[in-house]
Amino acid sequence: MVRYQPVLIKMMSFLDGVEYEADKQFTLAELGELTPDRLMEWFNFMAFGVANPPHGHDMHPVLRSSTISYRKKAISSFMPNRLMTWNEISLVGNPTKSVKLNDLISYMRTKEVRRQGVSSQARRSIKAAEYCRTIEILKGEGNSTFWKYGIPAMMNFQFHMISRIDDATQVQMENLVPHDRFGFLLKTKLNWSKNVHEERDAPWQAVIPSTNHIYCVHISLALWLEVYISSHAAAALTSYLFAFSNDANVPRGGIKSKRAVQNVFHSNIFNLPEFAETGSLGSHSVRKYASSDCRNKGATKDEKDLRGRWKTKGRVSDIYD
Repeated sequence: MVRYQPVLIKMMSFLDGVEYEADKQFTLAELGELTPDRLMEWFNFMAFGVANPPHGHDMHPVLRSSTISYRKKAISSFMPNRLMTWNEISLVGNPTKSVKLNDLISYMRTKEVRRQGVSSQARRSIKAAEYCRTIEILKGEGNSTFWKYGIPAMMNFQFHMISRIDDATQVQMENLVPHDRFGFLLKTKLNWSKNVHEERDAPWQAVIPSTNHIYCVHISLALWLEVYISSHAAAALTSYLFAFSNDANVPRGGIKSKRAVQNVFHSNIFNLPEFAETGSLGSHSVRKYASSDCRNKGATKDEKDLRGRWKTKGRVSDIYD
């Protein structure tokens, strides 16, 4: 819940008219006094700039519904009765699970569909030519081993595993090993993925070479590790496969590496005119491209979801497989 703390602080500061410190801890009694009506003052202010819009209004939102949904989820995680839907009769439960807040989000989504809301800021999928061009720029114009070898290897790993950048920068060296059944493969596990909550959510997955040298994760990993280990003393101190900072702490070092890569993408590559013609790109664009490419090459949706570690409803017997 640490990542949600700023959202709670912002809401409580608004409702109480007090500028709370970032590390302020609220008691269960204080949180238990929150009701849907109080919460709606803040959510309405976020959505329309007005805490109490008139009934039956036709105001245009100033935020995306996805932003409100995220903040709803964040506040919900702190509620004493987190799992309990709000009961309008007894006035108990989780106030974020109220009809009023759900109706607000539904209203905002309708406005977005009708082009009366805020335009989507979602990053689009990177295209095959753009992916190859990004690798070319990194290798040709990079002024460090991280640019020339590290980020291309991480991109290929991210593409191959259909992973988020967060997943890739948190991979440990010990989690890249030879495959125990096929000598020409490696295997890895991404146990820091967003959807990983227990060990079986992060199984060992095959890492397969490619006949295309631009995409080949084996070649790019081998090159990166050889250069990194031979030229950087920090390689002996870190447990990370992709260490783009001198911080070996887990998970802090991986977070710093992620930010370093995102900064390179945003400041040195994706802001170039050749990438900006059809919408914004970001580090998540690689995962979107990998997901689409997987389906375009004949994989079923279930196969893609398993590879990308997306949550799916499973059978009891799945835990044995």
